[in-house]
Amino acid sequence: MIAKLIVHAPDRAHALARMSAALAEYRIVGVANNVEFLGRLIATPSFAGADLDTALIEREHDALFPPPTLPPDDVWLVAALAEVERDRAAAQGDAAGADDAASPWRVLDGWRLNGRAVRRLGFRWGETTREVDVAALAGGRWELALDGASVIASAAWRGGALSATLGAHRLAATVVADGDRRQVFIAARSHALAFVDLLGIAGAEHEEEGTGLLAPMPGKVIALLAAPGATVDKGAPLLVLEAMKMEHTISAPRAGTVKSFRYAAGDQVAEGVELVEFE
Repeated sequence: MIAKLIVHAPDRAHALARMSAALAEYRIVGVANNVEFLGRLIATPSFAGADLDTALIEREHDALFPPPTLPPDDVWLVAALAEVERDRAAAQGDAAGADDAASPWRVLDGWRLNGRAVRRLGFRWGETTREVDVAALAGGRWELALDGASVIASAAWRGGALSATLGAHRLAATVVADGDRRQVFIAARSHALAFVDLLGIAGAEHEEEGTGLLAPMPGKVIALLAAPGATVDKGAPLLVLEAMKMEHTISAPRAGTVKSFRYAAGDQVAEGVELVEFE
């Protein structure tokens, strides 16, 4: 047992409303649980009307066990928004204690001399992989594009929750990163996505050697997202590389230690060079 939930109210209808709201606030990651099942259970006519017997589950089977459906677009967009906001916060934290804290190379604002940077993020649900293109805009906003449809987005952290705006739509969400897993809690639902390293194939052979990480193509190091000596989990972002007018996050191939960076923010790198000494 992880937790016991008890609610009370003057009548059953108000108690059910309180229980539904409480279940929607649960945030459990990494352990199998029945929170969503309980949310569906208390919403059934049988439970709401106190028609309780051993045949309840069979009687309400269709409502209790709906077929799995692809997460809605908002889930994929919020996952991408949380990813870039998390990276930006990490870069700002690193810059705060650096000698060159005011350097423009430490600002992940997407500014480019002849255009703007676009970063592509991939996420997988089951056998389905979808990609979100992210471009930074003025005022801390982002343009998110999913399947050809774009939306202007912004976000602010409220404790561990993300208060997001997607176009004219405002919502509250929680996105928990655990390795390459992204657990997205939104609209009383929980969705498990996997972060897809779109450049992982390029570094697969080098990963087996265990000596470091290679640049998949010529580009410029935009930001260092980890500190030398830091112990990181698999999938943790290490640096951002700009290549072919897009920003690519180079992530840890597995849990380990960042021994050193071969290049600093602002350095140009050639294809195939070692970017990070990783152990």
